[in-house]
Amino acid sequence: MFRRMMLSGMMLSVLLCGPVRAQEGAAVPEGGEAVQQQTEAQTLKNPLSQLRGKLLYKRNQARRLERAATEADGELKKKIDLLQSQIEGLYVEANPKLAEIYAEQKQLAERIEALNQK
Repeated sequence: MFRRMMLSGMMLSVLLCGPVRAQEGAAVPEGGEAVQQQTEAQTLKNPLSQLRGKLLYKRNQARRLERAATEADGELKKKIDLLQSQIEGLYVEANPKLAEIYAEQKQLAERIEALNQK
């Protein structure tokens, strides 16, 4: 009998409070504004991340095609190397510290190429 009274009391509270809860559900619950702002920030961040990912993919795709073109054409490689050395020279004029860094990069690239040939 006690169980029956408890069940009927629970059912009665659900029936009476249900419509009130439904009306409150239309309003933003407490702390809901923060959740809404977070989801808006994520939706704004996701397109930015997607665009950055696409840009990175396209850059890598271009590098692969450039590498293939220089491997296929020796004259093109010579022209690109000449232009690259001119670019490095301009940067070194602007900042002399880059001369050491470029020299180290060239040494490392030569060592890597030597190890790849073995």
